[in-house]
Amino acid sequence: MVDLKLVPTESVLFQCVAGSHAYGLASEDSDIDHRGVFIADQDSFLRGNYAEDVSNESNDNVLYELGKFIRLLAKSNPTVIELIAMPADCIQKGNDWMSSLDHSKVLSKQCKDTFAGYALSQIRKARKVKGLINFPKEDTPQTALDFLDILGRVEIETFAEWRTMHDEKQLSLVKEGNFIQIVESSTANSLTDEDGELIFQERKGQQILAWASLRETEWKAYLKSFRAYWKWQHLAKEGSPVPADYNTKNMMHAFRLAYMGIELARTGQLIVRRTSDRDFLMRVRQCQFTYEELVIKLEKTLLEMNQAFAKSSLRETPDEEYLSDFLRDKRKWAYSFE
Repeated sequence: MVDLKLVPTESVLFQCVAGSHAYGLASEDSDIDHRGVFIADQDSFLRGNYAEDVSNESNDNVLYELGKFIRLLAKSNPTVIELIAMPADCIQKGNDWMSSLDHSKVLSKQCKDTFAGYALSQIRKARKVKGLINFPKEDTPQTALDFLDILGRVEIETFAEWRTMHDEKQLSLVKEGNFIQIVESSTANSLTDEDGELIFQERKGQQILAWASLRETEWKAYLKSFRAYWKWQHLAKEGSPVPADYNTKNMMHAFRLAYMGIELARTGQLIVRRTSDRDFLMRVRQCQFTYEELVIKLEKTLLEMNQAFAKSSLRETPDEEYLSDFLRDKRKWAYSFE
């Protein structure tokens, strides 16, 4: 199990690799997402002073407190409900705990509306034409220094602004916890590597000129987009299909949700790992269709999903009494060890 450092390890009831890796739809540049469930410590719970969910800055790693997890299950939230059916190779902790949930009490026709709602939200995001289409096409890529802010100022000052006032000095960077020391150096040092990442040195008594903070999430997002853009340009030069006017990842997930809904309605099983439709979903990801073609196809697919749920033998809504009892029993079990 990877320590996500979001809550004490002993508080984690369930943890898994989620997202594209769980769906079997990961590309070379796909991030590794983690999802899970934790339980608040007894004292914090009794005082009503606890977080209902915790995450890192990029939301790649998210843990839901047990109470919120159960509430979202009762609402058939797609992001949460898929946690009960994660592939075994993605589960890092708590497989027995999660498998003790009775799927027949959780999975219901209510998923028709939530899965369709999420699919439509994905297709709306896809049409916003973000990412590669509007990516700044500068010849020289930015580096992490462009996302470095100087601390201790009344107004935020960028490293570039600060550097103009200290251009006569040779500098080094020193990592100090979550912050960065800018120190005077006796030798000329490169502050970034060939990928634009910061290069840190050991501090050996040099004078600290300033303290700084890296907007790391923003920098990583830029770097990912920049690399994807130039990969896109390379494909274009080769004559390969390239993104035209929509976000292919959002569109892919719109279809994934619709297909998962159809399977659930017909079989009563929630299947996270995509196999039968993987080739089509990857073709969507690779932009082998126009936006208009996919909109027409998704409308037909959602209609098929509605028809499948109309004939489904699933219960109408999740069994809230069962989920409430499950929550009570798990809290009693967890707190009996304290």
